Amino acid sequence: DDNRDVIEWSNGKIEVHNPPKLASDVLHKYFRHSKYSSFQRQLNYFGFRKLAGKGKMAPCSYINEAATYDLRSLLSIKRKTSG
Repeated sequence: DDNRDVIEWSNGKIEVHNPPKLASDVLHKYFRHSKYSSFQRQLNYFGFRKLAGKGKMAPCSYINEAATYDLRSLLSIKRKTSG
């Protein structure tokens, strides 16, 4: 499926254009949940930080210092460990 109107990889960032639609139409296809807050938590576990967007369900961007313009750079990102 092409969900670029909802979420996309652009210029080394994850761009979430429509958080409510991401939660209702997309997440359950790829994860065991459809909660936007759980998706955000997973991004945080992998070292992504929110770049823009005001409010809980507002369009926003996420960036990770290890990510580049090449989508394959995501393959090298590891989950953060405690300690």
